[in-house]
Amino acid sequence: MSCISNKNLHVGLPKTRSSQSHSSSLSFLSRFLNKTIDKPKLFYTDGKDYNFYLLKSRDIPQLVVEGKLDIGITLSEWVEEKESKVDIVGEVDWCFTRISLIIKNGDSLSKQNQITCVTEYCNLAHKYFKKKKLKNVKIILLSGSIEGLIPNIFSCGVECVETGNTLKNHALYEEEIILNSKTVIITKKNQDISKFNFILKAIKNI
Repeated sequence: MSCISNKNLHVGLPKTRSSQSHSSSLSFLSRFLNKTIDKPKLFYTDGKDYNFYLLKSRDIPQLVVEGKLDIGITLSEWVEEKESKVDIVGEVDWCFTRISLIIKNGDSLSKQNQITCVTEYCNLAHKYFKKKKLKNVKIILLSGSIEGLIPNIFSCGVECVETGNTLKNHALYEEEIILNSKTVIITKKNQDISKFNFILKAIKNI
């Protein structure tokens, strides 16, 4: 059953490895709730109309699809990765990242008989290699922090890149950008978003 009503709305905010997204979530909560947040928590409420949950971006689309959340703010990479059937009703400039194919400087995948790719974006990686018509690829799921594993254990990775500093520290580079990601506001498909106007306006004004 959906939780949607004119009051008691449930809003998912990103608590991610992206420091900018997390900082923006806390800044929004501080302004919307009109109070200083000195001890960050995972749940906030105004005690009347709105409940806010700090969640991993990857989990927010699923919770919106299932009706557990009325509104979610997440990175569009996760909407794409999970092929989530949601409506994107707005964007905010909280964070811009990219999903890229990363390899060791000087390496070439075209010369390898067997390519092993480590990633938490298995669906995006599969589509990318299919588009490139590369068939000798084995995709391995691992939840982040993959840079240290390339190239000693895996040939390459498909990873979220924000500043690129971690890649430089490991002598890696972006072979190709697969997807430019942005922070989006999502709701369940075909919702009447007029009931969300106040909170949507507040989010977009941060």
